[in-house]
Amino acid sequence: MRKIKVVLILISINIIVLIYYKINNDDKIIQKFEFESECICKKDIKIVLNLLENGHFQVDEINKKTKKILNTYFLKEDQKLTCNKFASLRHGIKQKIVSFSLYGKNPFYSSKLINLTRLIKKYYPNWLMRIYHDDTILESIKCNIECLNDENNKFIDNSDFCNINKLPISLQNEKTWSISTIHKMMWRWLPIGKIFLLII
Repeated sequence: MRKIKVVLILISINIIVLIYYKINNDDKIIQKFEFESECICKKDIKIVLNLLENGHFQVDEINKKTKKILNTYFLKEDQKLTCNKFASLRHGIKQKIVSFSLYGKNPFYSSKLINLTRLIKKYYPNWLMRIYHDDTILESIKCNIECLNDENNKFIDNSDFCNINKLPISLQNEKTWSISTIHKMMWRWLPIGKIFLLII
């Protein structure tokens, strides 16, 4: 009986050591990537993507001034993203998206985005507006929309511009891919089927 107790104690100790080793080694960061916005209104935020030893990813949204982590979540596998890495990772998984296609320099269409941004924030407060565009739009439009304030002068922060010529291949890969051969009106359907999205 005493031998059985000793064997059980040794097995228990081994199990505890294995669990401790597994817990402490799975979460070690082996590679780190950082992403920031092009717009000045989001300059205080950075996204840190940590590749863990177990092959999973830890995503942290960090306030650069205070160094405070604002949001953290984990991804089990690499992803093919449908917007730039900052925008895709910042809002986490299960995003609710309203998406549009924008191309050309006609101010009629770009001017409508200001009102749309405010209306979406008002009637769908937890939803994001994603604008898929090419290189034909005016660059100034992007930050003008992304940095909009509401009628109370509060930062809306619900818009992201996604260049269809610079879509990331994956989380770890710096290369990009383009969907410029797809009809422009179809760009807005790009988010369908991605794990980051809940509803479109």
